[in-house]
Amino acid sequence: MTRKDYELIAKAIVDTRAKVAHESDNNPEVMRGANVALYELAVILSGRFFDENPRFDENRFMVASEVLHN
Repeated sequence: MTRKDYELIAKAIVDTRAKVAHESDNNPEVMRGANVALYELAVILSGRFFDENPRFDENRFMVASEVLHN
């Protein structure tokens, strides 16, 4: 995979959170569940991407996915 692919996937995670927020009117319970699920997804994906490419920057991906903040 390329950097562009990783960026596309991170953006999809961000877009998913925004869609859930919009559709749930920012319901705190729904958002909490979505945040946990999207965080877990980003962790799993970043681990698999690193296994495929040892130069993959897991922290950078997590920040780009907006599940971690610098």
